[in-house]
Amino acid sequence: MRIAHVLAPAAFGGLESVVAGLARAQHARGHFVLVLALLDLGEQSPAWLGELGRDGVLIETSRVPRRAYGRER
Repeated sequence: MRIAHVLAPAAFGGLESVVAGLARAQHARGHFVLVLALLDLGEQSPAWLGELGRDGVLIETSRVPRRAYGRER
């Protein structure tokens, strides 16, 4: 199965932990997993994205101005 998780991670909250756990478990079961993180311009990539990448999950980022919903799409 091919699975894509698309999210705009925040500086706090639990969404990131849930997505990381799901992505790792899905990858461990042999699925193709992509996590696409929508980040603000100039924002550093969160450390958990790098950890997921080292675990074998494909990571992509899209950097757009804050609230640029049309460009995110």
